[in-house]
Amino acid sequence: MFKGRVFEQGGDFSIDLFSKTFNPFNENVGFILPQPSPGRSWLETDRDQEVSVVTVNAEGKPVNCSNLEMELYKLEWRWWWEQPETGDANYVSQSYDRLVKRERFSTVNGKATVKLRVNYPEWGRFYLKITNKSNGNSAGGYVYLDWPYDSGKSQANRPGGANVLAIAANKSACNVGEKFKLTIPGAENSRALISIENGSKVIKAYWVDASQATNIVDIEATEEMAPNAYLHVTLVQPHKDKANDLPMRLYGITKMEVNNPETILQPEIVMADELKSEKPVEITVKEKNGKKMSFTLAMVDEGLLDINRFKTPNPHSEFYTREAIGVKTWDLYNDVIGAYGGKMERLISVGGDDNLKPNDGDQAQRFKPVVRFFGPYILEKGDRKKINFNMTNYIGSVRIMVVAANEGAYGWAEKACPVRNDLMVMATLPRVLGPQESIKLPVNVFTMSPDMKKVKVKVKTTSNLKIQGDNEQTLSFSKPGDKIIFFDFKVENQIGPAKVEVVAEGNGIKSTQTIDIMVRNPISEVTRSIDTLVPANGKLSIDFNTFGVSGTNEAVLEASVMPPLNLKKRLDELIRYPHGCVEQTTSGAFPQIYLGQLVELTSEQQQNTNYFISEAIKKLSRFQNNDGSFRYWPSYMYGDDWSTSYVGHFLVEAQDKGYDIPQGMISSWVSYQSKAARSYTHQSSGYYNNELMQAYRLYTLALAKKQEIGAMNKLKEQQLGLVAKMRLAAAYALIGQTETAEAIVENVPLTINYYRELSYTYGSSNRDKGIVLETMLLLKQDSKAYPIAIELSKSLSSNSWMSTQETAVSLMALSRMSIGKGKSDNLKLKYNLNGNSKSISSEKPVARDQMAIADGKNAVEFNNSAKNPIYASIVLKGIPEQGEEKTFENNINMTVNYIASNGSTLNPANLKKGTDFTCEVTITNPGVRGELKEMALTQIFPSGWEIQNARFEESADQSKMNFDYQDIRDDRVITYFSLRPNTSKKFTLKLTATYAGKYYMPGPYCEAMYDNTIAAAQKGGWVVVE
Repeated sequence: MFKGRVFEQGGDFSIDLFSKTFNPFNENVGFILPQPSPGRSWLETDRDQEVSVVTVNAEGKPVNCSNLEMELYKLEWRWWWEQPETGDANYVSQSYDRLVKRERFSTVNGKATVKLRVNYPEWGRFYLKITNKSNGNSAGGYVYLDWPYDSGKSQANRPGGANVLAIAANKSACNVGEKFKLTIPGAENSRALISIENGSKVIKAYWVDASQATNIVDIEATEEMAPNAYLHVTLVQPHKDKANDLPMRLYGITKMEVNNPETILQPEIVMADELKSEKPVEITVKEKNGKKMSFTLAMVDEGLLDINRFKTPNPHSEFYTREAIGVKTWDLYNDVIGAYGGKMERLISVGGDDNLKPNDGDQAQRFKPVVRFFGPYILEKGDRKKINFNMTNYIGSVRIMVVAANEGAYGWAEKACPVRNDLMVMATLPRVLGPQESIKLPVNVFTMSPDMKKVKVKVKTTSNLKIQGDNEQTLSFSKPGDKIIFFDFKVENQIGPAKVEVVAEGNGIKSTQTIDIMVRNPISEVTRSIDTLVPANGKLSIDFNTFGVSGTNEAVLEASVMPPLNLKKRLDELIRYPHGCVEQTTSGAFPQIYLGQLVELTSEQQQNTNYFISEAIKKLSRFQNNDGSFRYWPSYMYGDDWSTSYVGHFLVEAQDKGYDIPQGMISSWVSYQSKAARSYTHQSSGYYNNELMQAYRLYTLALAKKQEIGAMNKLKEQQLGLVAKMRLAAAYALIGQTETAEAIVENVPLTINYYRELSYTYGSSNRDKGIVLETMLLLKQDSKAYPIAIELSKSLSSNSWMSTQETAVSLMALSRMSIGKGKSDNLKLKYNLNGNSKSISSEKPVARDQMAIADGKNAVEFNNSAKNPIYASIVLKGIPEQGEEKTFENNINMTVNYIASNGSTLNPANLKKGTDFTCEVTITNPGVRGELKEMALTQIFPSGWEIQNARFEESADQSKMNFDYQDIRDDRVITYFSLRPNTSKKFTLKLTATYAGKYYMPGPYCEAMYDNTIAAAQKGGWVVVE
C-alpha cells in the first residue's frame, strides 16, 4: 500500500492511497495443465500428458532458465466403513502425500514442455510443483488422473465418499439456445434422474437410461438457466442383483454458466472530449444496436469517485451474477433401503454468490463534489436522446455514467471528460474559520492560451471577513502556465456563514470562484438561566448582564403556572450535546414530542421540531441490529439492553404522536424485547441493575400493547428496588391492572439518595425521580407526585450540570404533569424590558417569548395581574471569549504531547506549512472512582491544521484501536473509551500544518458523559502556521 500526498503552494494537499504489485523475483515460473478429454473432468492414466511451462522476468518478458525442477506428489486418500454393533456404518477418511517423480529441465525462449505420465494401477489426486532452483520461485497446482472409462474401474473409488457420482459437462459456459453434453457414469440396468435447478426452483427434471458405463446426454440451454444452472444427477441401481459393489444410489452435481445475449444493452455516450466551465454541454445517448431502453445519466466529479475507487454500476453483472443453488435435495434411500446396511452422511455442499465478495476498492481523501443527475428517459427502438445543460463553475475532471435497462436487459457506459478554460482560478481555504483568526488566502491562476499576458485578480468577502491590504493584484504571463498570489485577511468577531469570491480577468475572459465557509467559535456555547416567582397581583424587577462574544447573546422568557421546566435551556443543551451515541440521540429527541402541547409554536418552529424528530428516527434505525436490539455506538456488534428499551419507548410514543416509524423497526424491536423478557433470569446480586432493565423492558412492551404477563408476574415475586418497582407498577397500570400496580408501590418510601451511574442504565438520582414521578402520575397519586415535581423543577431550573438521560427523563415527567395539570384559561404576563413594554399569553402550560436584549446591562420588570403566582425564567445564551478556559483535573489525569515526524518533542505554537506531526493525549485513571465508563475525549484543532483520518487508510489496524468509538469531523476528533482503575490510555492523532495564518486552538477536554465530576481540561491558546 502506497500513500501519496500532493501539496499545493497554498498549503492544501490531496491524498491518494493505492497499491502496486511487488515482485520479489527477477524470474518467475508458471505452467498450464492439459485439458481433459471431452466429457471428462480428469486426465487419463497410461498416456503422456504435456504440461506447458513458461519462465518470464518481472516485466513479463520470456527468459531462459536452466535450473528448473518438476516434482509430482501423490495425495493419498484412504476411506473405509466401520460397522459397530449398533448397525450404523461410519465413513472414515485420511490423507497423506508421497513423492512420485522428480525431474530437472530448462526453458528455451522462456518455454518448455514437460511430459507427465502416471501408469496403471496408480490413480487419484496429485500435486504438481515446478521450482526455479536458482531463486526459489515456484508454481504448483492440483491435478487429478484416473483410469479411462473402458478400464472398468468403479466410480466408488473417487475421493470424498462412495455416494459421489463423477458427472462432467463438455463445456463450462454456453449461450442460450446452444447445446452441451453431460457425461454420466452408469451401470447395468441403472437409471438417472437429471434435475436442472437455478437459484429458486427446479427448471426441469426427467429420467434417462444409464445402463452404459458412459452415458452422454444432450441438454439445450434455455433462458431460465441464465445466469447459471446446476445439473443435479441421481443414479439409481436395482436393489436386487447388483453387478457391482457401488451404493444403490449415487449423486453428483455440476454447474453451467449460461449467457443470454438478449439481456445485454450497449448504451453509447456521444459528446465532446473536453468541456468548459459555465458553457453549454450537449450529451447524446443511444443504444449501439438500436434497442429500446430506459436510462439515467449522471455526471460526477472524478475526485469524489476516487475516494473509494467508485466504479460505474454494471447492472447486468448485478442482476445476472452467479446464483447459489436455491433447491434443497434429499431422499430416504440411505435410511430405508441403503445397500450398505448403514447410514452414510450426505456430502453435497455447492453454490456461491459473487455479491458476497469483499469490497477491494482502495480509499482516498475526499474532494469537493460536482454532481448532476438526469432522467430517467425512455428510448424507443433506433431513437437517441440529447441532454443539454450548462456546466457549473467548475475546473477538474468529470465522469459521465449511463445505466440502462429494459425488460430484463441491462447495460452501462462511461466517459471521462476534463473541464478547463483558457483562464482558470483556484483558491483554497480551511474547512472552517474562527473569530479573530488571520489567514493567507492562496489563489492559483492558470492560463492555457499564449495570448493571455496580464491577469487581474480581485477578491470580495462578506462583512465577517476583512481583507488586510489591497483586494486586487495583477499577474503577468510570458507563456501559458500557472502562478500563485496571496491575499491576507482577518476574521471579524462575528460567527456565521462567510463567503469569499475570487474574480480573475484577462484578454476578455473572466473566471470566478466562490468559496462558502463557516465562521464558528471553537468555544462551546454556554447557557444560564435566571429563575424567579412573580407574585399574584404583583410586580418584580430584575437586572441582568449578557456575557460572551458580541453577537452571540440571546435571551428567551418562559412563564408557567406550574413548577418551571426551564424548557429552552435544557432542550438546547440536549440538542447541542456533541456526542451522538444511541442514548444521547434518543434523549435529544424524546422530550420534543411533547413540545407542541407545552408551548405555542410558530409554523417554522413546529416544522423544525418535526424535522429534528424525524431525523433522529432515521439515525436510530442505523443503530439497530438484525435481532431488533439497539447498540450504543454504530461500531458495536452487540445490543445495549437499557438503550434498546429507551429507544423503543421513544419510538412507541413518537408513533402515538403521529410520527412515521418504519414498521420493521418496531416489529423487530418488539420481537427482541419479548424474547429477552421471557428468557430473563433474576440475579439476586443486582448485577448491572438486572432487575431494573427487566422492569423497563416489560414497561415498554406494555406501552406497545405487547405485554408479557407471565414475565411481569414472575418479576413481581422478586425482591425489587424502588425504581424497578415503579417501572413494573407502571407496566401493570398501562394494561389496566391498577390494583396490582398500587399494591406494588404501597407503603414504599419514595426516598432516593444521590448517585450517578457511568454506564449500564446511565442512571442518577434525578433520573430515578423522573421515573417515580411518571408512575405516580399514571396512578393518579398527585399528593406524592407534587413534592417530587418540585425537586425536579429546582434541578432543571438551576445552572447545574445534568446528564442527557436525567435531563430527558425529568423533562418528560414534568411535561406530562404540566400537560395534564397545568392548563389554564389564559396564562398572561406583562414585562418591561429596557423601557419597552410587552405582554405574553398562552392557553398552554408554558408561554415563551424571545426577548430583545441589549449587549451588556439589561433591566426587566414583570407585572402579574393574575390571582396565582407565575414562574418566570430568563434563559441567557452566549459564547465566552477565547482564552477564558481553565486547566483542571477531577478524578482523572491528562497529559498532552506533540511529536515531530523524527520522534522529537514539538512546540505547536509555531509551525512551518506542510509539517507533519502527531498529537498524543494520555488519560490516566487514578482509581478513586473505580472503573470509568463512557468517557469522551474532545480535541478541537486550529483551522489551519488538517486531521489525517487513519480510517481512510486500509493499512490502519483496527484491532489495535484502544477506544470504543471515534468521531472524526472537519476540525475536531471525539474519542469514546473506558478506563480501568490505575491504568492509562494513549490516543494518537496525525496532523498536518496546512494553511498559513494565526489560529486559536481550544485545549483538550475529557469527561465522563454521565458524571461531570470526572473531568479534565487544559487551557487553549493561539498557534501560528508560517
